[in-house]
Amino acid sequence: MAIPGLFTVDHIPWAGLGTVVPRRDGRLRVGDRMPGLVLPPFLARLLRRPVTVEAVADHLMVMARHPGLRPTETVGARAWGPSYAVWLPLPLLVIAVPHLFAVMR
Repeated sequence: MAIPGLFTVDHIPWAGLGTVVPRRDGRLRVGDRMPGLVLPPFLARLLRRPVTVEAVADHLMVMARHPGLRPTETVGARAWGPSYAVWLPLPLLVIAVPHLFAVMR
């Protein structure tokens, strides 16, 4: 199982999953690790989106307990996707582009 974090993508084997506990800040505690970030519940309610952190934790625990529900194919590191740090410059880019066009005029 691969869970993207801020700077790395954590690969956690199903056998070492342990427990998955949702936290109030939208993060999951997977065993002794804190990988990944799900939309925080307060922000999900503000945006009128479903609160997913509990659903993700429940889904992972069911798949950990019942091996027949797990994905059967193995994927390489490329299919894990990037860490969240890849997206950090995006808000700065969105803010900077109008200013760059204004300076170029």
